[in-house]
Amino acid sequence: MQLGVVLPGVVLRVLKASYPLMVRERRHDFRCPLQIAVSVSRGGSPAFTVNSLNVSETGICLNSAQPMQVGDKLRLRLRLPVCIVSCRRS
Repeated sequence: MQLGVVLPGVVLRVLKASYPLMVRERRHDFRCPLQIAVSVSRGGSPAFTVNSLNVSETGICLNSAQPMQVGDKLRLRLRLPVCIVSCRRS
């Protein structure tokens, strides 16, 4: 797996670009775009694989052809990419 360094200027640009959307949609948590495979299972049903769209401190957005309802109890298995974040404030 490849490690990356996130530059402070990149972080600042992403936050500046996302802030108006967060305010307009009344989002309290920043949503980080992240597209990875996620294995989903419900109760005794067989697991199926979907793709994530973004993650935040309080949740994950999934792109799925399988219908899911708010309140469904899901079991998710995913592997987050490794990333080293290095920021300095001058």
